[in-house]
Amino acid sequence: MMVLQALILIFVGHFLAALIVYANHRFVFHGKLGRFPILRKIHLKHALHHAHTSGISLKKHIFAPLWAQIGFVILYACIGYFVSVPLVIGLISFSIYYAHTHLKIHTKKIGSHAYWHHRHHHRHPNVNFSGMYPFIDRTFSTYTESRPRL
Repeated sequence: MMVLQALILIFVGHFLAALIVYANHRFVFHGKLGRFPILRKIHLKHALHHAHTSGISLKKHIFAPLWAQIGFVILYACIGYFVSVPLVIGLISFSIYYAHTHLKIHTKKIGSHAYWHHRHHHRHPNVNFSGMYPFIDRTFSTYTESRPRL
């Protein structure tokens, strides 16, 4: 029973992180929350990511800044200590999946659904905020078709 609970918490953590990324991307990176002075720097950093989607300058703009990465480590450690280690494993699993897939999308031009979904967001920044899981955009009515018709 403990193993099942741990697996459920890992799953919940993974998709909780995906929802947090969606909300941050929609409401801070592209929304009105990004206008607040405390969030303005984050909003502008993401605008640079949209402006530099490939080439040498991409490396500088694809990952979260070091201070944000340190903040996530501290947050995850606190959640692991006060809430649940399996939940943190789920959060980390999404973070690793997102970072790896996002880098591949911008550097290797893979033809996966995540690739088309994310590239469509770069062309049309007011849709497809989830980045990796189109069903989240479908759930919140921010999805538009992203694969080219053959």
